[in-house]
Amino acid sequence: MNPMLRICFFSLVSIFISDVFGQLPSTRFDRLYPPSATKGTDLEVVIAGADLEGLKWMKFSHDALKAEPKKNEDGEIVPKVFLVKVAGDAPLGIHKAWVGGGKFGASNYRSFVVGDLPEIEAGPGGASMEKPFEMEVGQTALGKAPAGKYGWFKFAAKKGQRILAEISTKDIDSKLMPSTALYDASGLQLDN
Repeated sequence: MNPMLRICFFSLVSIFISDVFGQLPSTRFDRLYPPSATKGTDLEVVIAGADLEGLKWMKFSHDALKAEPKKNEDGEIVPKVFLVKVAGDAPLGIHKAWVGGGKFGASNYRSFVVGDLPEIEAGPGGASMEKPFEMEVGQTALGKAPAGKYGWFKFAAKKGQRILAEISTKDIDSKLMPSTALYDASGLQLDN
């Protein structure tokens, strides 16, 4: 057989084999929002990622968390939206969540936090020091930080009161790199 013909033949065979045995994409679960809930609550969770077509389920690493796809008024599944029920006896902490049942199988997992503090939606936080998002001590504020901007929050505190604040990012698979500063009512920065 001619050497050039032989090279062409093997090239075509290898292209055919790679097409036959090529892999399909897999469901990629990038994030869910909100990433947490208070024990004993029901909420709507929206997911994002790639190759999420036709998802039918969301499962958690603990049975006290249940989810079902949201359906519209015609009974059709709303894409990428799940209704999550967190039992009152759900353990506090970080749980794993997976989605699947679609065209490309089950996904990787993402973290979902169960807490015992009331949660409030803060959006991007307050737009400025003059217009902060007002909250109370003992609440969990959920939000999405706009790139390159600050979120301003305001809460009442008494002189000498000890307040602990935690900003969770890694625990909920967020890429946010937080930095905090504390100001008094007159706008002076305090040591924190």
